[in-house]
Amino acid sequence: MKLTVGADRLWRDLHVILAAVAAEIEKFDSTLACEVACTSNDAFPVRAYLAVRRSPTGDELAVVVDVQATGDGWSASSDICTDDGAVVAEGPGATGPAQIAESPLEHWAADWVAAVRRFLAEAEGEIRMAAARLS
Repeated sequence: MKLTVGADRLWRDLHVILAAVAAEIEKFDSTLACEVACTSNDAFPVRAYLAVRRSPTGDELAVVVDVQATGDGWSASSDICTDDGAVVAEGPGATGPAQIAESPLEHWAADWVAAVRRFLAEAEGEIRMAAARLS
C-alpha cells in the first residue's frame, strides 16, 4: 500500500500547520531555531515534524505527526515530545481505510488534519513553556 498523491497533499496541509507553529515559536523567542520537515517510507508514508532547538547540540522539542500503514488501512497520530522521550502533550489520532490511495484526504484525513490544527492551537502555552526550558 502506498499513499502517494494522498501523502503529498497531506504533507502540504500539515506543512502549513507546522510552519505556522514554528513562526509563532520563533516570534516568541528569537533564540530558538525551528525545522519543519517530512520523511516517508512504505511503513510511514507521512512522518512530519517540527523540531525546536536553542542550539545545534542542545535539547530538542518536537511536534511529530505520523501516518502509518497498517494491515487494513492507515493509522495517524500526533504528539509533542522531548528528545528524551517525555510526552509533553498527546495529540489526536485517527484511523482510515486503505482506499485513501484512490481518494486522498477523505473524511477521516480531513477531520484529523483539522483536529491536529486545533490541538496545536490549544497546546500553544505548553509548547512555549517546554520550548523556554530548552538548553
